[in-house]
Amino acid sequence: MTSVSRPSQDVHYALPSTVGTAAPCTSVAAMDPEVAGDLAKLAHTLLEDPIALQTLGDRVFELLQQDIRAQQERNATYRRQ
Repeated sequence: MTSVSRPSQDVHYALPSTVGTAAPCTSVAAMDPEVAGDLAKLAHTLLEDPIALQTLGDRVFELLQQDIRAQQERNATYRRQ
């Protein structure tokens, strides 16, 4: 297993770039207001708890790594055929 360097943890509340990754406005606008309110409460709670925010960030990072590995394995399989 190869080691992947972690992004800098110096800035905990920086907003990520959303160029090319943001959900279309129609998807957000069509969201159930109750769900949107629940998400807003969760976001507020996470921003108030640095440990929970770090834990969430670590889990997202781990899931992204797993997804990249799976994509690389799939691509390697297609190249061999």
